[in-house]
Amino acid sequence: MPKKKGQKVKTKPTPEQIEQMRINGQTDRVRQLNYYKGRTAQMAMIPKIMKQHNMRVPRHMTEAQIKEYARQLRQYDPTLSEGDVQVALRALPTLEHRRGIFGTNFSNEQAEELMELEIRVNNE
Repeated sequence: MPKKKGQKVKTKPTPEQIEQMRINGQTDRVRQLNYYKGRTAQMAMIPKIMKQHNMRVPRHMTEAQIKEYARQLRQYDPTLSEGDVQVALRALPTLEHRRGIFGTNFSNEQAEELMELEIRVNNE
């Protein structure tokens, strides 16, 4: 049967993605955060890609910054969709979102490795 126009192609997670999901304690295959849906198998690969390329993201990002980081991540791994990357980037700063997206085994230390350090100096 021919594929209809606009119909999405369903992809199964690769064995490497399944292993990464198992390590992080993920069970669901799709998660939603702020109206963006993402596939957990692909989102589980994002922290690994960020570490490989020494990418760090700021804790508070504008929409334009999120899109720029998403574009960079999608260049490194074309199998990632826009939704996968945006959900993962939005989930990094907060604990409850991070646990829901990356799994319960994803610790605060792992998240801090992926985020830029904010230093403020008070000149009084």
